[in-house]
Amino acid sequence: MKKTSMPHQEVQVQVTHSIPPQNIEMFKSLDKWVEDNIIIHLKPTEKSWQPQDFLPDSKSDGFYDQVKELQERAKEIQDDHFVALVGDMITEEALPTY
Repeated sequence: MKKTSMPHQEVQVQVTHSIPPQNIEMFKSLDKWVEDNIIIHLKPTEKSWQPQDFLPDSKSDGFYDQVKELQERAKEIQDDHFVALVGDMITEEALPTY
């Protein structure tokens, strides 16, 4: 007899946040204050660097040569450093989604 995998409990309503309604109202009441006091200090996203800014442009004619050169220059870097670098780049790329 073939055993099928079934969820233990079916989810009826998707929870998008765990903040109680009274706290949501409190945060919403801060919108104007944040606009006036916080947003003015942030740089526009167009002026912020992105990790891909330091990588070869995949649309350029010399892309493969640039990648080969980058690989050659990175040959001596230890694996521990690569892990930290990749972790940092992934975190930087994903920050807007947090």
